[in-house]
Amino acid sequence: MAMKFNKKTIIDIAIIVLIAAVAIFFILSVFKDSENKTTIKKSQVSQDKNLQSAIQQEIQKVAPEVSNVTKEGVVVTLEGKPVKNEATPGSDDAPKQSAPIKNLEQLPSQAIKLTMAKKGFNPLSFEVKAKQVVSLAITSGDSGLHVIKFKDPSLSAINMGVSSGQTRVIVFNAPEKAGVYEFVCDVPDHENQGEKGKMIVK
Repeated sequence: MAMKFNKKTIIDIAIIVLIAAVAIFFILSVFKDSENKTTIKKSQVSQDKNLQSAIQQEIQKVAPEVSNVTKEGVVVTLEGKPVKNEATPGSDDAPKQSAPIKNLEQLPSQAIKLTMAKKGFNPLSFEVKAKQVVSLAITSGDSGLHVIKFKDPSLSAINMGVSSGQTRVIVFNAPEKAGVYEFVCDVPDHENQGEKGKMIVK
């Protein structure tokens, strides 16, 4: 026996089908947009790593003593193990600093360059991304000795001294945790005279 549909039933079915079609279209659109964003994000990460790798190659031409960096953007020891930013400065597990660099202009423009003097740091702060490879160049801007030190224990290995006119470089991974990491000059009384700054991790 054939089923009979009145006009109202047919209209109701048509509305349900239309709503289902719109819902499916919306879901597919959201999925495609999400896929595109993921692809863009992966592309940006790849570009960031390629840039970091290029910067590191330039750094090592000028400062061959600094720690190596893997293709994945991890700073490693001579044995190929990830360095420990919380290690004792100068130990096997700590990031290695360079010998004094004669020509600051040889450093790539992307390196973070800080000048230390009794009047303070210049610039006072810099920004990096979480886990980014940081190539930090420190220069003494006066006739005195200056030693950069981070206050956070998780960065205790980042400790480097420079005397009059010297520049040294150290390479390390920024912390995973976003936040403000204060650094100071560890020479007695220099911090009290205003020799302090901030690394902002985003």
